[in-house]
Amino acid sequence: MIDLLALPCKRITYICNFVDTGTLPRMREVCKILNVTVCDLISAPKGGILYFDVRPTEIFEGKLIGQKIALGLRPRDRLLWEMCLVSKFGLEGVKKVVEQDRLRLLRLNWKNDHEVKNVIEFLKTRIHERDIEVVIFDRLSPEMLRIFSKFIDDNTVRNFDFFPREQGVIDYSYWIDKMINWKVYRAKFNDLPTTKDSYNFMLDMANVVERLWIVTMENESASQNIPVSIVRDILRRKVNSLVLYTMGDGYSISDVESLIKMFHTMDKKIHFNTYTNIPVMEGLFGLYDLKKEGWKFTRTAHLDWKLF
Repeated sequence: MIDLLALPCKRITYICNFVDTGTLPRMREVCKILNVTVCDLISAPKGGILYFDVRPTEIFEGKLIGQKIALGLRPRDRLLWEMCLVSKFGLEGVKKVVEQDRLRLLRLNWKNDHEVKNVIEFLKTRIHERDIEVVIFDRLSPEMLRIFSKFIDDNTVRNFDFFPREQGVIDYSYWIDKMINWKVYRAKFNDLPTTKDSYNFMLDMANVVERLWIVTMENESASQNIPVSIVRDILRRKVNSLVLYTMGDGYSISDVESLIKMFHTMDKKIHFNTYTNIPVMEGLFGLYDLKKEGWKFTRTAHLDWKLF
């Protein structure tokens, strides 16, 4: 048995961070020390989560089953999170789902959706009004996407990566609303088709995020570049960094030159990575550095542009 009140105030505050929001107000009634601690905790911003990754656990007979949740936590946080889970699901229950991870990710595996829903309900009040560095949704069913995206709603998300379960099946307006709500800084969408609706989605995203990664579908019907006119429109909006992985033949030297000319007329510093069919080269074009190495990928960036 640990005497909570005997701990330093900072330790009490840190432990209380893992108490659900419904319990916190009741703790104020225990004594004066806890009352002050809880009041400070409620008014202060909570610690961030580095990584929140959800994907199917495994493939069985061609079907994606179960869910794997990976929480990226600071070293001191992981033990408290495990203790929090043990208090709810018991030691044996947690042992079954917690994986050891050298990267200090807390990985939780569940075989059915019902178990996942129970865990989400439990974690909801503990992952609340926090800053999450990276959220990844990878090949989730429509139902699980709704559950987990709603779960994230009361938090801010810096980086959002999305992999659809079926190529090209994406509810565009839904994810625009979510990215606005989460205040996403960088978004990466995979397996986008090269269609008019998809181009409109790219333009809508360009109004929401500052950095955008787009990966187009890998099939014959998508073997074309995103039109240069769309690239121009994307970069005229909020986006200042654009990375395109397309299945086409790559942009020509004239395409690249015309884009660099446009960059010089803009009042922001641009970073643009994409496939091109220009020769291997490296050079300075006005205020922009262009570098082509290896097979296709070409990087164009303002001299003062910073990656982070």
